[in-house]
Amino acid sequence: MRFSINTKILSIILAPAVFVLLGITIFQSIMISDKEKKIEATYAQALSEFSSDHSSSTDDLFEKNIDIVQLHKLINSQREKVGKPFLEYSVKLAESACLKADDMVKRNYWSHNTPDGDEPWVFFQRAGVQYSKSGENLAYGFTDPTAVVAGWMVSEEHKENILGDYTAEGLCARKAFEFNGSSKQIIVVQHFAKQ
Repeated sequence: MRFSINTKILSIILAPAVFVLLGITIFQSIMISDKEKKIEATYAQALSEFSSDHSSSTDDLFEKNIDIVQLHKLINSQREKVGKPFLEYSVKLAESACLKADDMVKRNYWSHNTPDGDEPWVFFQRAGVQYSKSGENLAYGFTDPTAVVAGWMVSEEHKENILGDYTAEGLCARKAFEFNGSSKQIIVVQHFAKQ
């Protein structure tokens, strides 16, 4: 077995989640492509393989939110496994990630582009982030940082961002009581930059 994660624990974490993930790098198209649709199908299949037995209700898990410090540590742990340097935690990138998360919650959309067609980089600019290369990962439906990272690492696009040549990241998790046709979702935005 390739994963050292306890599948019982992972099933407890993932069972209440209905999740969709999208990954992007500056060199990829912002629009949803056939490739991304295949990724979404892969996530749906992975989720269906986990047990629906869980000890905590979705409401209880929703109240906890995502621990950003733990999420950052888990991201750097993935980089360490492959000999990559740790990502610095950037307050400005965290600000850009929160601007994006707040906008998605407020306007109830799930996309790298805003409903007005603005690309993610507009949030980097608003936060004053200087970069030569940038990237964005999104997640929702998770209630635990371990599950967020596990979900991102099974997607080539997300994994490329996490293990890429970026030097810094910023993270934000926001609660949405009504989001994308469902209630009580936690939206996670990860912004990367290389100066």
